[in-house]
Amino acid sequence: MSKQSSEKSSRTRTSERTRRRTFDTLAALKILPLVRRVASDIRECSLERSRYAKQASDCWTEGNKAESWRCSDRAEETQRRLDALLAEMKALDVVLLDPIRGDVGFPTIVNGALAYLVAQGEDADLRYWRYRDQPKLREIPPAWLAVVADPSDTSVESELVLE
Repeated sequence: MSKQSSEKSSRTRTSERTRRRTFDTLAALKILPLVRRVASDIRECSLERSRYAKQASDCWTEGNKAESWRCSDRAEETQRRLDALLAEMKALDVVLLDPIRGDVGFPTIVNGALAYLVAQGEDADLRYWRYRDQPKLREIPPAWLAVVADPSDTSVESELVLE
């Protein structure tokens, strides 16, 4: 028998509106190192795929068809790895906001609206959040970080509230 979402004591929960997992600051920080590695691998894989595709095109133009096919095969292999990494990010319920810089968003709910806790580039911490449909980044209020300061406090709501 499963608990109602309002009865869950977990620091993550499933949003009733989107049926996606949502995070508070503590839950996001727990998986941030893993998410960072996956985001970094996605960036490297994307650059590698682009490099192989350009080499294939250049070799074809130069008349070196055999090398062009080899580069095309490598680009396809890299694309398969990239697809697997993107699927892993999706399985973690995290959104890649900027694949070039490596910005990731942890879905959350702020004042009843869908939002992201944002980890920028290689930052080791969460510093910003934004509404899902707005690019403007806002600093995370100290009250949200209090969850991190006292992880044993299970009375903290999963929904984040701006005061």
